[in-house]
Amino acid sequence: MQVHNGSSTVPENSLNSPSSGDSAASNSANAVSASAGSANAVTASAVSANAVTTVYAATSAISGSSALGSAKQCRQLWSPPDASGFKVNVDGAVFVEQRKSGVGVVICNCEGLLMRALSMKLNQHLGSLEAEAKAYELGIMFAKDMGFHEIVLEGDSVIVSNAIAGISPPPSSIASVVYGISSLLSAFHRFSISHVGRKGN
Repeated sequence: MQVHNGSSTVPENSLNSPSSGDSAASNSANAVSASAGSANAVTASAVSANAVTTVYAATSAISGSSALGSAKQCRQLWSPPDASGFKVNVDGAVFVEQRKSGVGVVICNCEGLLMRALSMKLNQHLGSLEAEAKAYELGIMFAKDMGFHEIVLEGDSVIVSNAIAGISPPPSSIASVVYGISSLLSAFHRFSISHVGRKGN
């Protein structure tokens, strides 16, 4: 995630946020993508798998279904989901001077093709961690509304990822959102939680 302060962009880690770093949800987080399926969704034209897999990331997958495991070996490249699944990348942003927040969601298939995307500005002045948690929550809701049943939920906040996976307790400021996310995930046939570095999200 990045924190936007007027015309400049302040990296989240300069504000004592999680050390993993966070990237911007979208420079135009107030633009909400639309499609026939949802006013907040867009069916994208083909995006090549090569274009996606050239994004560098430090990814650690936390596998799970009804029970989530511990973090696995980190990888340096974005990796596609299984053939039957979809990867849901989420990110949050904070717009300091506007006192608003934003979220972005991108859903790709096993070939790296963009299936759906969402960009939304929230009329809430959230902290960076809270904006990230909200992005995870809205990403899950969006994937569910679009009819996806097997997902890998991926974001660049290690704190939120570990909290959802049950590896560490959530900070009090996002506890209610994390517990709500756990309930939402039960609606999917199969899911896993993955953490990716800021440059790869």
